[in-house]
Amino acid sequence: MTIVTLSCLALLLLLTIQALKRTRSAVDWVSRYSHTQLQHLPDLGSYPRLFVLLPALEEQAIVPATLDHFSRLTSPFLCIEIVVVTSNLENVRREQFATQISGPTTANLVDAWAAQNPAARVRRLHDPDFGGSKATKLAFATSVLLNTESKSDSSRIVFAVYDFDSRPSANTFTEYLARFNSEIPAPVVQQVPHPIGMEIDALRSPSLSRLFAIGHLERSLGLETHHYREVDAASVHTHRALRGCMGAGLFIRADTLMMAGNFPPDSDDIRLGYRLDLLGIKRETLASPNWVQPPPNIFALFKQLRRIYGGVYSSFTEVRLFLTANPHLRASTPFARAVRRHVQDAAIGGRTCLFGLLVATAYAGQPISIATALSFFAWGTQAFAFYLVVTQARKFSIRLNHPVQLRLSPCEWLLGPFVRGALQMIFPISYIGGRLWAREDIRTGIGKTPRLFAAAGQPFNATNRRNDGPE
Repeated sequence: MTIVTLSCLALLLLLTIQALKRTRSAVDWVSRYSHTQLQHLPDLGSYPRLFVLLPALEEQAIVPATLDHFSRLTSPFLCIEIVVVTSNLENVRREQFATQISGPTTANLVDAWAAQNPAARVRRLHDPDFGGSKATKLAFATSVLLNTESKSDSSRIVFAVYDFDSRPSANTFTEYLARFNSEIPAPVVQQVPHPIGMEIDALRSPSLSRLFAIGHLERSLGLETHHYREVDAASVHTHRALRGCMGAGLFIRADTLMMAGNFPPDSDDIRLGYRLDLLGIKRETLASPNWVQPPPNIFALFKQLRRIYGGVYSSFTEVRLFLTANPHLRASTPFARAVRRHVQDAAIGGRTCLFGLLVATAYAGQPISIATALSFFAWGTQAFAFYLVVTQARKFSIRLNHPVQLRLSPCEWLLGPFVRGALQMIFPISYIGGRLWAREDIRTGIGKTPRLFAAAGQPFNATNRRNDGPE
């Protein structure tokens, strides 16, 4: 047996065990801490002014459900206001392309809901930009709100950013306000989005989106919850890997956001996180989870991944640009931190590469029977790890009163261990050849994410799918 084959097998097992330990640790921490969080609400006099920002584009299908959910969570707190941000892009798409849905616009439905529920403290801001992305909507909204609150202390104004399909858990705002009133509050608090909303069970089987969501759960728990929480607790972050923010559950003080230059136009969350780490801004991780919908089909999945990895692999560009504007930050070894970021991010894809290398070297240097046995053993370890992640996901959702079944077909069990890693290997290549990507424009919908519900209460299926333009 060659040294390369044995090394691949050993490293594969090591990375798998490490990933499972992190995932289980995160599940235990979130489950325990979410249930034992606040017993009493903070003192009324110590509340900040908190704006929940919900950028929206063609979200007619889920307007009532989203506003019902957020108003239910925020109703105990008079300091919280829900702000839906629409733009002219929806009107332009409706006027220019006959393929778009008819009927009331997102803005119409939001206004109607707000009129029917005046106690819910919901307002709508309309970005006049015709090609506005999520980032430009957020920058527009924060500018308007800060102008209206110009007499207030910006350190006591907080923006909470969510996707329109986000379903933060019941303790979210109670836990955040407790952290805001702690002895040394963090200017930035991140709630981790987990892509196993209840809609995941409505996906057809086999589903690449469901497999990706399960694989991504390993990342959201093992890296974005467990590892980021370790960094939060460290006294010195100077030589740690850069962390991106997540724009579905981001709480950030207004003064801190302005210090970082507001939301970057190309990536509202990931690049903002790089800037915050370069500035040495203290961050904390919220225990309460945020449930989000997985992409409903392969086209939506790839569109979403293009955006995500467009932000992830922009780290060196962002570091270079930010250092040009802030040369005093060079002492914090920023480029080395960007490299560490990519090494951590590549762990799941690295396991897929190791499996492929193990199989190739085994069949190249060993008898077929031994090579087959080694390959089957290596696949078995990954399949068992995938099974444990699925089991943890079920337990995780049940403990937090958000049960999902995750009933997988034989095909999904067979391919599941490697889907997330394979996709992670594809997109760096796509990023390098970025000029070949289909750029988002007015027709495809800048920042547009299809949803699993084509109408309120109706599950997504092929017959009621909203036309989202060519992918």
